[in-house]
Amino acid sequence: MGIKNINEQGFKCVVVLTKGTNTVIEKEYNTKEDCLLFARNKWLIAHPESGLEKEDAFVGLKGESIIL
Repeated sequence: MGIKNINEQGFKCVVVLTKGTNTVIEKEYNTKEDCLLFARNKWLIAHPESGLEKEDAFVGLKGESIIL
C-alpha cells in the first residue's frame, strides 16, 4: 500500500518556525501538559515502539504502529 496523490500536481507546504524553536530547554513540570514539551515550541506524544522514551519523550500513544 503506497501513498497516492489525488492529482498529478501533488501539493506544496511551507513551514515557518519562530527563532529558537526546537532548541534545548530546561524542563520544568508546572502543569500536567508540561511533560509533552520535548524542546522549545515542540510538543511530542510518542509511541512505545519509537524508542523516544530514552530521550525523555512522553509515551502516550497506544495500539498498532502503522507504517505506510
